[in-house]
Amino acid sequence: MDFSLLYNPPGDGNCRFSALCFWLHRLGIHRSPETVREEIVKYLTKNPNDSVGMPLELIAATPWAEYLHSMVKNGTYGDQITLQAAADLYNIEIVVVSTLDLTRQR
Repeated sequence: MDFSLLYNPPGDGNCRFSALCFWLHRLGIHRSPETVREEIVKYLTKNPNDSVGMPLELIAATPWAEYLHSMVKNGTYGDQITLQAAADLYNIEIVVVSTLDLTRQR
């Protein structure tokens, strides 16, 4: 498959939210990256479980309250939890294309 890069967000810790903002604009949803971050954290605060009822705190790297407190801060990198929350909140499908070599050990 051939892909072209349409948007390369700054690597400032807000890149996930900047990228979401870029694509939301293309869908007619106009938000700033800061607003996208705030809306996602509010959504997660009100919806602490995934779609099958599993508490998201089980996959968060820190206790849930600490996770939310950190995620609302400018410069905190978004993760798989915020990505799924964005898909749910804005009722959009998000496809992740990665160049990560899956055979590489971390």
